[in-house]
Amino acid sequence: MRGLIIAALTALNRLYCRTVFRVSVLTRDPCIPRTDRRDPCIPRTDRRDPCIPRTDRRIPLPASGPAIIVANHTSGVDPLLLASVSKRPIRFLMAAEYYELPILRRLFRLAGAIPVRRDGRDVLGARVAMEALRAGDCIGIFPRGGIGTEGPMKHGAVVLAAHAGAPIVPAFIAGGPPGFQVFGAFFRPARVRIAFGEPIRIGADRRLSREAIERATAAVEQALRALAG
Repeated sequence: MRGLIIAALTALNRLYCRTVFRVSVLTRDPCIPRTDRRDPCIPRTDRRDPCIPRTDRRIPLPASGPAIIVANHTSGVDPLLLASVSKRPIRFLMAAEYYELPILRRLFRLAGAIPVRRDGRDVLGARVAMEALRAGDCIGIFPRGGIGTEGPMKHGAVVLAAHAGAPIVPAFIAGGPPGFQVFGAFFRPARVRIAFGEPIRIGADRRLSREAIERATAAVEQALRALAG
């Protein structure tokens, strides 16, 4: 029964995101010249942009085994957007205060969400995330924390990747409904494009030095900036 419910929710989410947010996935080379009319991926309706995005439903996510998707976070629907284009279930780390909402807690638990405290000292949340990776799950992390949060990227994704030997797949979400209200974004139509980068492999090493962690975090941050263009 649980499997049927999850399958139904997954299908509904994909329909919702494709209808309301018109989600498309970009390849690593997001632009192709408009003069190339032989490529079937060129939209014929947009005559304004000098460069037209090439869309592709494939994403560079391993078919099985532990993996971490790291993405920017500008909208309350970002987890739904990423989940709608992934063939694998994604267990997102989310703020504990939202996870504990009485009406939605059962849904979050069903989706496999992992509640964490915002202060970065949540040992239990990190342990649950590590257990998920060791079980071969894919987890999703917004490394700057809250929606629209600026400042340096947190090191949690790199530490988890090093301990579990999981690749980090960077993703940049553009065009999502803006705003800092988590639930308000659900009712704002948009045109969303998600660009995925190649997996970044940290290697399985539980004793990474602080300098190595900072270098790896900087590499992930640079990959996200490159995807942003």
